[in-house]
Amino acid sequence: MRLEEDQHSFACPESQLVNLKEHYVPCWKNKERENSMDVEEVFSSKLRMKILKVLAQVGEVNVSEIARRLGVNYQSASKHLQVLEDEGIIQHKTFGRIRLYKLNEHSPKAKAVQNLIEVWKQVQRKDC
Repeated sequence: MRLEEDQHSFACPESQLVNLKEHYVPCWKNKERENSMDVEEVFSSKLRMKILKVLAQVGEVNVSEIARRLGVNYQSASKHLQVLEDEGIIQHKTFGRIRLYKLNEHSPKAKAVQNLIEVWKQVQRKDC
């Protein structure tokens, strides 16, 4: 792995070269790269998948409603929502003490999840 450095870049592996002119985040500070989960890790939790299905169906919903719909406690739902938000798949807005979660419409991961859920439903309908 070769390191490159010039007046507009930090020393990073060439595959993670960071250009300051274009306002990229330095490779060692990019939270997404450091903490990004593999797809298997995101999909390995039944509860996370159920949360994603609820958000795909309903749109915006708060933690308490997600917990109620899925029959889990608030803390479990909140923990999994945080994982999904850290991945950039979902986002929230806050109104006082209430957080409303929804799929992140700007995230390619969220779009892929939404497409997967929609295709899965279509195939299930055809099989019946």
